[in-house]
Amino acid sequence: MSEMSRRKFAMVTAAGVCACCASAEAGQERGTESEVPATQPESPTIDVGTVTDFAHEGIFDRFQQPRKVLVYRQGERLYASTAQCSHKRCTLMVIDATALKCPCHGSAFDINGVPVNGPATVALFRIGISISNGRVVVDPRQQFAEADWEQPGAFIDLPKPASP
Repeated sequence: MSEMSRRKFAMVTAAGVCACCASAEAGQERGTESEVPATQPESPTIDVGTVTDFAHEGIFDRFQQPRKVLVYRQGERLYASTAQCSHKRCTLMVIDATALKCPCHGSAFDINGVPVNGPATVALFRIGISISNGRVVVDPRQQFAEADWEQPGAFIDLPKPASP
């Protein structure tokens, strides 16, 4: 077997790259599926259910992994926060109905998202929450620091339950 010069190696490599690109382009034009499935971009808002889905107090983590969002019911208020620690952005774990913990560095947060154990020193950001067509909708593009938690859009006031 003869040795290949650098020039010939570069030409063969370039030809191979061009052939791969042309093949991929031709496959897309014919409408064939690529190895990576096409996905729709995620909606910026998240439909988290109806008010009745949050009938009891506590932290609801159904959207913790896929969208990094937690929903809370505390008294007659419903609010949402990021599910990422304010220290290094690790995904938080729900310990019980009133507490969160960061698995990376041990920070702990109460049901309000306020750190009770460091190294985190900043409360979790609340994110926009509203009711639209009877559905609870969370909008992570709207963020509220602790000083803004009483602002409109940072929570939903729920109707008081009917007395028997």
